Amino acid sequence: MTEEISENDLIALRRAKLDLLRIKGNAYPNDFKRSYLSEELHQNYGKKDNQAFEKEPVQVAIAGRIMLQRIMGKASFITLQDMDGQ
Repeated sequence: MTEEISENDLIALRRAKLDLLRIKGNAYPNDFKRSYLSEELHQNYGKKDNQAFEKEPVQVAIAGRIMLQRIMGKASFITLQDMDGQ
């Protein structure tokens, strides 16, 4: 037999858990640092072909919203948008 928790009890429990997280530090940490915006990537790497990237790989950190997802078998592609564009 499962015991049902009232909505008020559930809210109180969640607030208590949040208070514990706040005591330990930042309750909602966000330490992600992006290295480029989309426009910078287009300017710096947009004209390069695959061979250029095979010779000199580039590693970037980006952030934005996924606007479109295309799933094609084992491969997937997304369109990501940030404050500079796609």
